[in-house]
Amino acid sequence: MNPLLSRIIGGPSALFVALAIVASHPTGSPAADAPTPKRPYDEIVPAAKIPLSEVSDEDLAYYFAIRWFSNRDYFRANRWFGIQTFQNPLDVWITQEIIYEVEPEVIIETGTYNGGSALLWASILQQIDRDGLILTVDIEDRTRKASQHRLWKRRVKFFHGSSTDPAIVRQLEPLIEGKRVLVILDSLHTPEHVQAELEIYSKFIPVGSYVIVQDTGIVKPFKAPNTGTEGIEAFLAATDEFEVDRSRERFRLTNNPGGYLKRVK
Repeated sequence: MNPLLSRIIGGPSALFVALAIVASHPTGSPAADAPTPKRPYDEIVPAAKIPLSEVSDEDLAYYFAIRWFSNRDYFRANRWFGIQTFQNPLDVWITQEIIYEVEPEVIIETGTYNGGSALLWASILQQIDRDGLILTVDIEDRTRKASQHRLWKRRVKFFHGSSTDPAIVRQLEPLIEGKRVLVILDSLHTPEHVQAELEIYSKFIPVGSYVIVQDTGIVKPFKAPNTGTEGIEAFLAATDEFEVDRSRERFRLTNNPGGYLKRVK
């Protein structure tokens, strides 16, 4: 076994490093007379060349996140069905697991942007529920392109307004009454707004389902003071019906630390 692989296999961050190793050796081991390629961890471990075994998973995620989010050609270039979609693919993987397990009949999404994520959730829900719907809410309507897609026309309903506006909530209620609901919060990320959204939408969540609060920070060193984290903490302090499901953060590089809230009672 490659000695580097033997040192990192088993850690949550092994995926990133292993992929880098594979990419640097696409056809197997380099020829004996070929120049030695730069080791992938030379770029992510500090200049002191700390052995990889001594670097924490959190630090590895931090260094990877620097590269990932500082280059517009990476994260911001993401598309779903041709629509720009600001979603971390690792969180998308976790979300599809939740959708499969919960089998929601309705997914409420706050923060539509261009509509790419609504199409993404709709394409997953389509495989789970024959009649499942995405109800997506935003104060701006930027969905012109996404709304032309046949999947949008069948499965997505857009609501133009604030997610905390009682008038918007009243429009949603008849569509979710008696349904298994999953909620994804991705609108304004201030503590006050996130707390208000949680207080409104948590009442629609059945036991075993989730409210997913997105963009609470990308690993701890990236956590900004004005994220929804404080709103989550205030919400959880007032209820024992929801718990943070840390098992959903197993990939380490998540945009939603502390944001996978499961209803337990």
